[in-house]
Amino acid sequence: MQVNRKYYFILLSALLVTLASSAQDLDNPKITDFKWLAGNWVGDGFGGISQEAWTEPTVNSMVGVFKHFKDGKPTFYEFLNISETDGKISLKLKHFNPDMMGWEEKADFVEFPFVSATATKIEFDGLSYELIAEDKMEIKLRMKQKDKINIEVFNFERQRL
Repeated sequence: MQVNRKYYFILLSALLVTLASSAQDLDNPKITDFKWLAGNWVGDGFGGISQEAWTEPTVNSMVGVFKHFKDGKPTFYEFLNISETDGKISLKLKHFNPDMMGWEEKADFVEFPFVSATATKIEFDGLSYELIAEDKMEIKLRMKQKDKINIEVFNFERQRL
């Protein structure tokens, strides 16, 4: 079978443009650019199993919940919010014990300032989400413990209902 060189060149060019555009920073990202994050994800992390679910972007925000469990028991939960206010994006979260007792004080939360985004990656200061394949995502969390910085890597797969 002979391949038409012109057709092959057009397909190769389209692939290269797609790959290049997914790696380039989004100049002025909007919350709708993160739609790929929406859905149910299951993976590893912290020596156990992690689940994370995100809503579709609506009203300038996405809401997420995180559950970690080990040895068949929940260890902690998180409530997450990515929001866009006045053109600025931020991620805020609160932690909870299995009995729903909050880790942070009532008015407090953990905030990860937005750094950059591409079509397949959202980078916050200390936390990143990257779509590696259509249904595979990698999360990297930078944590300071005592005088040492550790990076916990979570490998997630999208769960289809």
